[in-house]
Amino acid sequence: LPAYEALKEKYNLDDSEIAYIGDDLIDIPVMEKVGVPIAVANAAPEVKAIIKYTTKISGGYGAFREAVAWIIEEKGETDMVMQRMKEKVLNSQE
Repeated sequence: LPAYEALKEKYNLDDSEIAYIGDDLIDIPVMEKVGVPIAVANAAPEVKAIIKYTTKISGGYGAFREAVAWIIEEKGETDMVMQRMKEKVLNSQE
């Protein structure tokens, strides 16, 4: 887990602040540490047994986008994020 620990230190994050999306056995050690472990729909059963959310979409077909939308919704920030996106689009057209 050296790469995980290095990123955590670089960005000054706590395990509880990190989301991780995985699908196979190699992902389990990191998924057991993070605050928001997420599996894609076609993940191994062993992975699905330890996660907080499973996407409806398989990996490679939009699962990351679905996971981000779920996190935003869980945090109750959907309206705020949508407003910021609209502002960025409007500002980029000027």
